[in-house]
Amino acid sequence: MLTGTRLEDTRIYNRKIIIEAIRRHTPISRAEIAQMTGLTTATISNLTAELIDEGFILESGRRKGLRGQPAIELELNPNGRFSIGFEVGRQNLCGVLINLTGQILEETSEEWEYPPPEIAMPIMTQRIQRFLNHSEISRDRVLGIGVAMPGPFLTKEKQIVSPIDFPQWNNFPANEKLSGEFHLPVMVEHDAMAAALGELYHGAGRTFRDFYYIHLTGGIGGGMILDGHPYSGFSQNTGELGWMRHPSKGRRTLIGNYLGLKPLYNFLKGCGITIAHVNELEALFLEQNPYLWEWLNEAVDCLDMLVDGINAILGPEAIFLGGHFPANIFDYLIERLQIEATAARASQPDRYGSYQAKMLRATAGDFSSALGAASLPLYETFSTRSSLTVNSDNDSE
Repeated sequence: MLTGTRLEDTRIYNRKIIIEAIRRHTPISRAEIAQMTGLTTATISNLTAELIDEGFILESGRRKGLRGQPAIELELNPNGRFSIGFEVGRQNLCGVLINLTGQILEETSEEWEYPPPEIAMPIMTQRIQRFLNHSEISRDRVLGIGVAMPGPFLTKEKQIVSPIDFPQWNNFPANEKLSGEFHLPVMVEHDAMAAALGELYHGAGRTFRDFYYIHLTGGIGGGMILDGHPYSGFSQNTGELGWMRHPSKGRRTLIGNYLGLKPLYNFLKGCGITIAHVNELEALFLEQNPYLWEWLNEAVDCLDMLVDGINAILGPEAIFLGGHFPANIFDYLIERLQIEATAARASQPDRYGSYQAKMLRATAGDFSSALGAASLPLYETFSTRSSLTVNSDNDSE
């Protein structure tokens, strides 16, 4: 539940409460916000007036079909603010420019192979500048830049340490470089957590307060949304699923060596099949290629172990499966995992009598991590529980 407070010194907090209520329940009246948050009518009237003046929200009209004076409805002002997000992956670069409601105004995408910072950063800088030159946006209304990258990270600095297949990025200060270049707040986050945030803000995750996101891209990672907020744990590195041990390959074998696009490509290459683009997997799936099917069966075993652990330890309402695989492969994996869960409940009804999370395909799309990265400045600006690390050369102003 959204809960406000009447204390004067929490005006900023109450502004965020109001914006969150509008974001989640748009369109909504002032009276409904008061009922939902516990804030006084006067407080809501004053703060919504501020937010309208500053361009964050707008009055969208009067509600029809009710007795008495029709209530004025409030909603987010789509072009009130803007945000930029990039996913810097081992095999891809995706970027989006979004408005306050998450509408993608411009996007960019390209594939690459493990680029070092001296190649990747100039490309990303060029793409960001193109977004900032977009005719529909005003520079002073850009909230910031979010960047999603593989982990693990240093706790506070959000710099990658010991990244698999990404050695040139070890301890590279991407946030400092970008904030110095564009004089905007920059937030760096684990790509899986960014994808979870993208699903929370712009996908089916909006209907859940607690869910887990399993992120299958070049590798595998995870992100937890707890009570409507990203949960990173004390280490800020929860969700490093690839570092877990494989359930049947021995204690020294990691799941990350088997799950993800890179392990799949390597496996298929050993079988005489070279994949140039991820879309080629869809054709292999449709023709029921035996080598792909062999890999999928092993992937189901690994994922089933992960899902079982997530249910037992975290108990989320839903578990999303998303990333860069074709949709039909995600659907197949989810179907198989649901079959495994049904069989497990039938064999051990006492253990599985309690609720198990719904298995769902992520809906935020191919740009989920970039969209989530673009949501980082929104979350930092509007969340009542923001804990992101922000880097900006304007911090002293």
